[in-house]
Amino acid sequence: MVETVTSMSVLIMVCLTILPLFIEAKSMQNQLAFKREVTSRLHNHIHTVNMGSTSYTRIVQDSVYPSISYTFERRESGVIEGCVEGMTIDSERYCLYGYQKQ
Repeated sequence: MVETVTSMSVLIMVCLTILPLFIEAKSMQNQLAFKREVTSRLHNHIHTVNMGSTSYTRIVQDSVYPSISYTFERRESGVIEGCVEGMTIDSERYCLYGYQKQ
């Protein structure tokens, strides 16, 4: 009887320790997959955006994720800076840089 209670206690302790770790790992995995997808969409937008020859800022709302906004700005050196905001609750900003095809 004592062995059964002890083994059940150990089993419950192990489950209560490991289960939250698996849940946290899955949550982080989903968050990283979301960031990866948004970064990929930013990369695609940077190659398709038409900025012209003047320096200005263009803001594009994402059709799939309405809370995400992309900002594109042409720098003096001809480099296009594309940034995405709204990926996380703390308003993390992520930028990529590229040249426009002539």
